[in-house]
Amino acid sequence: MKDLDNTYDDRIFSLLDGTLSPEQAKRLMTEIELSASLKAQYEEAKLIHSMLAGPALSDPPSNFTHVVMNKVNGSASLAQPSIWKGIFLLCGVLLTMAIAIVLVSQGVFNETTTLDLDHLNVPQGILPEISINGKLIMNVILALNLIIGFIVLDRTILKPLFTKRRVSA
Repeated sequence: MKDLDNTYDDRIFSLLDGTLSPEQAKRLMTEIELSASLKAQYEEAKLIHSMLAGPALSDPPSNFTHVVMNKVNGSASLAQPSIWKGIFLLCGVLLTMAIAIVLVSQGVFNETTTLDLDHLNVPQGILPEISINGKLIMNVILALNLIIGFIVLDRTILKPLFTKRRVSA
């Protein structure tokens, strides 16, 4: 069965190339019209033939290999973000922390507030009161902000500084 498929494949490609005689081409076309599997093979072969008959692949320039091999030995450019962006980001983190520390030290968040959930139209009886300690929430936010500040300092300022010192040495 595979040999039969291969002979039909060869004949179909010969038909598409135009190398079959007119009577062989006519006979093959009638066989294709009568068989659904041959028709599917013919459509696939026609698609492949049209893709291969398209524009030919272009060859690279003659000095392409030479240029690429010369660049292999060169130093790779390190894609680092600008140090100024890191400095501005760190300044923003520090400014936010300073404002939050001033607000916490002034006692703005010392009060414990409760959320009154009784005015909601919920059919399940009495709802619990949720107390929010503002000072605790602000201290957690300050700690997270401090961690983010250390990460920004390490990634955008210290790492490029030490890699430049290592490359120059």
